[in-house]
Amino acid sequence: MPVDVSDVYDVLADEGLVYGAVFRGMQAAWRRGDEVFAEVALPEEVADAADAFGLHPALLDAALHAIGLLPRADDEGTRLPFAWSGVSLHAVGARALRVRVAPDGRGGVTVDLFDEAGVPVAQVESLSLREMSREQLAVAASATASESLFGVEWVPAQATSDVVGGTWAVLGDSSLGDGGRVFADVDALVASADELPGVVVLECGPVEGGSVPDVVRDQLAGVLGVVQRWVAEERLAGSRLVVVTRGGVGVLGGELVDVRVAPVWGLVRVAQSEFPGRFVLADLPVGAGVEELAAGLG
Repeated sequence: MPVDVSDVYDVLADEGLVYGAVFRGMQAAWRRGDEVFAEVALPEEVADAADAFGLHPALLDAALHAIGLLPRADDEGTRLPFAWSGVSLHAVGARALRVRVAPDGRGGVTVDLFDEAGVPVAQVESLSLREMSREQLAVAASATASESLFGVEWVPAQATSDVVGGTWAVLGDSSLGDGGRVFADVDALVASADELPGVVVLECGPVEGGSVPDVVRDQLAGVLGVVQRWVAEERLAGSRLVVVTRGGVGVLGGELVDVRVAPVWGLVRVAQSEFPGRFVLADLPVGAGVEELAAGLG
């Protein structure tokens, strides 16, 4: 059964969801029982940008607007995407989509996306939804809420433990100075007869030579290999791996960040969230020695 979508964005605005022109991509829709089918497309002014994404964010957002056309009770609030599961991307660069949204039997929905020829573009096995009232949406859109943005604040760290006095080790070649034992890799560290140190340092770049993409890829692959080996070794459960970069993050604002090592921070932050207490990130200025590192590990 065809669904009139001529006023769909006016209805969404009344519920507290206001979309700009780029995100108003729904062209047509149909309903069959609990299923909704829709056609969405990017506006001409941004269609050429589709090739820069696996799936253009505005096109994906427009596809999810079909959720609002699912049957719901009169007193039910607006249902918004909350948690994604089983997401697969089959093709890239789509400018228009055919969409199927249906209940997944667990309170959420499945989303199937196809191009105009019916070729699969993406699939979401389960997208859980959370209900929000108009009042809650109004609060979220208020000036007070929009100004409540979190930021990163850096504060000086005071040394509270002696990291230099033989309690640390280094993986690979390092310029961090003398005082710690040096091991070629994690396997060499674990194989050592000595008691494993409480702090092990892995120093990253900057790496000279090669294109930036190649350097970034090689460096991330190397760090990922160390991180995976680290969490797989039970004997290292009581040790911390300190991943050190130089110029990989800005602290005071205005500093030049080395894009060759900055991606390491994103990778290790993921590891920190999955394995709390196992990893530390440290960024040192050029020429800084282990004494500066010790201050940040207290």
